[in-house]
Amino acid sequence: MSDVICPTLMTIGEITKTYGVGQTTVYKHLKIGSLKAIKLGRSTRIWRADLEDWLKSQPSYFVQK
Repeated sequence: MSDVICPTLMTIGEITKTYGVGQTTVYKHLKIGSLKAIKLGRSTRIWRADLEDWLKSQPSYFVQK
């Protein structure tokens, strides 16, 4: 799976490396239900489309000068 650039299902580790989102943040949002996942055996996977929708819903951060 390491040859796949944009897999449809992503692991938590792939999300943290690709998007720079912390593992704790991902698990927190899974727990409160704002991000959904499926289990494949012992592996937690998140649909890439769901992840992108969740990222788009996050508030923007602007630095005031």
